[in-house]
Amino acid sequence: MIRVNMIILCLRQSTSDLVSEIEIQADYVVDEIICPGLTVSATISRFNGASPGDPILQLRNQLQFRNDCPNNLCRTNLTILAETKYTNVDGYFVIGNQDLAIDVKVTKTGDSSYGSVFYMVYPQYLSYKNMEKFRGENDVTCSLIDSKNNDTDIVLKEEESAISCLFGNPMSNDTGVGFRLFMKVPISVVNDDSTMMLRMRVTTLSEELEPTDNNQTITINLRHNLEATFSGISTREQIYLEESKDTYDMENIYELYNKGPSIMQSAVVDILFPQLQSSNKALLFLNRTEIRCEQNCEAKCSLVEEYTTPAIYSFFKGRLVSNTGKPETALSDIQNNDCKQQKCSKFVCAISNIQPKTGAVIYMNYVIDRSIEGGMKEGKSMTFISTAVVQINKTNLISNQTEFLQQLSTTVRKRAPIKEEIPWWIILVSVLGGILLIALIVLVLWKVGFFKRKRRDELEKRKSHAPDSGNKVNNEKKRDSYTDSEGGIIDNEIPPANNEKEKY
Repeated sequence: MIRVNMIILCLRQSTSDLVSEIEIQADYVVDEIICPGLTVSATISRFNGASPGDPILQLRNQLQFRNDCPNNLCRTNLTILAETKYTNVDGYFVIGNQDLAIDVKVTKTGDSSYGSVFYMVYPQYLSYKNMEKFRGENDVTCSLIDSKNNDTDIVLKEEESAISCLFGNPMSNDTGVGFRLFMKVPISVVNDDSTMMLRMRVTTLSEELEPTDNNQTITINLRHNLEATFSGISTREQIYLEESKDTYDMENIYELYNKGPSIMQSAVVDILFPQLQSSNKALLFLNRTEIRCEQNCEAKCSLVEEYTTPAIYSFFKGRLVSNTGKPETALSDIQNNDCKQQKCSKFVCAISNIQPKTGAVIYMNYVIDRSIEGGMKEGKSMTFISTAVVQINKTNLISNQTEFLQQLSTTVRKRAPIKEEIPWWIILVSVLGGILLIALIVLVLWKVGFFKRKRRDELEKRKSHAPDSGNKVNNEKKRDSYTDSEGGIIDNEIPPANNEKEKY
């Protein structure tokens, strides 16, 4: 007896079915041999068992996929029509402002199309978000193509990515399908491309009647968008020369800041700096420069020297990148203290890839020799002015301002104002002298009777000599009463007129 294990496969139309062959496999097992008198094992050679004694036997068969077309041959014509959807700013797509959508319509004429596939190749900085179908009966499924395991005939460059969309089998309706692809655009793009190119193609396993309309390329003009600022500060706006110090440091700091949203592709910073040299001695000279910026920012700087100067050391992100070296000839006589008016030496930096919300900072460190005092007039000062100009590359850029100017100044004076401290013993003597003076004044006033109350003594004397009868009269007179400082009550009699006699 032979038992058959049957597997029933339910096949339905799906987008992954690309009219491949269908294979059916049946497994047979010799369950029991009932043959009286048979002493040898049964041999079944009809099936492809591993050996006559193998109890597991298999039967396989392949079913060919037949197209629903005359003579199993389909002749079709697929046509692709795509257009992009985005906010158009003077004919440009502005990086950093919005996303991108592509409407794709694939139509068919002729016989049914089997194994229809749509491909789109796009720049790698874009990313696929999702798809929405808006027309057609066929299901649409889209997925990314793995560049490392690419089994399609689509050739991808290193900076490209691709997606594929399947429409199922067959595409029989002439209206075809319509769907929208949503792509995510980053707020900044590293490369400096002026265009974005989308390459699209639709293919079929059926015989294509007109392959020329199966491809379409869309080119989008790009513009980057950013807002920049340029600022500067002098760490010492005034320097006072002192006899105890021979040299002084002066530093100017500049910052080119990118507010975004796009990357600042490139900018050039020109800094004209002051110099003073006399009798082969540097009185004011640039000693050190340094550029600091974040992430992938790069800078290439150079000196455009008009005169022979001392060695200048240049650093980038803390690393020494150049050194002009010690001059081989005598120092030129220079008195360039105002770079607005004079022709000064120049420090030039080409800075690239400044990321959004970051900046590039330039440090200019100068040394001032105290002997610069000899060139100043008595009681006068000397002001040093440097200028910095920035020009941002305007190619493919939308920006309100691409040129900036900064002027920084430092004033050197002969000597600092003298601030003399009063010795403590002078303060003490002054306080004691003041107290002694007050005491002396009080004593003098007391000696001359300033603090005695004469009016009160006279009234008391009069009261002691007055008769009793006079009290009644006196009591009838108007009196003023007040309290003295000792707590006693004093009655002031209204004095009589000069021509009247006092009566007691």
